[in-house]
Amino acid sequence: MNIIAVSIIFLIIMELVLLPLYVRYKKRKYKPWLKRAIKGTMTLISFAFCLAAILKLHNEQGGWFGLKTAAGFETNILVAAALFVCAVADVVLTINLAAGGVLFLLGHVCYISYFLTLARPQYVCVGLIIVPAFFAYKYFAKYTADIGMIKYGMYMYGITILGTFSLGIVLPYTLGGYGWLPAIASTLLVISDFMLATNSVTKAKVMDDLIYLGFYFSGQYVMALSVFYPVFLNL
Repeated sequence: MNIIAVSIIFLIIMELVLLPLYVRYKKRKYKPWLKRAIKGTMTLISFAFCLAAILKLHNEQGGWFGLKTAAGFETNILVAAALFVCAVADVVLTINLAAGGVLFLLGHVCYISYFLTLARPQYVCVGLIIVPAFFAYKYFAKYTADIGMIKYGMYMYGITILGTFSLGIVLPYTLGGYGWLPAIASTLLVISDFMLATNSVTKAKVMDDLIYLGFYFSGQYVMALSVFYPVFLNL
């Protein structure tokens, strides 16, 4: 069985088996340890795919940064670090919201650092942060006026994920074909986070857990495959 088929099978398992099971336990507030294990496992699957590729290049080249395939794909351990931190954050978030949020912010800082090692930032990235941030602020301000200092943490996190998005979305321009998967991944992640923010601050539950979590876990998985495919397909 080739690696593309294997990756599709794992995606199906995550999205059609593990994710619905997690949402079921979450809604019923049943067996918290099991729901945490399921949630963490989904991101750890992505981490495992990414780490396998990083370790393969490390064993061949002896380093952790500036790793490169024969065909020209360049990567480093920061992307695996981001996935691992997010896997830990997935579990911690179910125990302590603030601590989980800080870990997710750290994960996005790792993504931003990773993207900056892949290509120089483009001027358009500034607009891709400022314009969405402006409209997000206009939308969320009416909901966050009464939540005190927490709103500043939300704004900081929002700017950080827009940093991930802005640097990721331009990678097809700077990296060519290698940039498409991280661009798609960063887009899925920012959509998921803004869906979650909408659910968190509005009284009505606008987005079902299956929808925004589906975007989130798909985004992390595609990010892992953006490393896994070039390494194991010799691209």
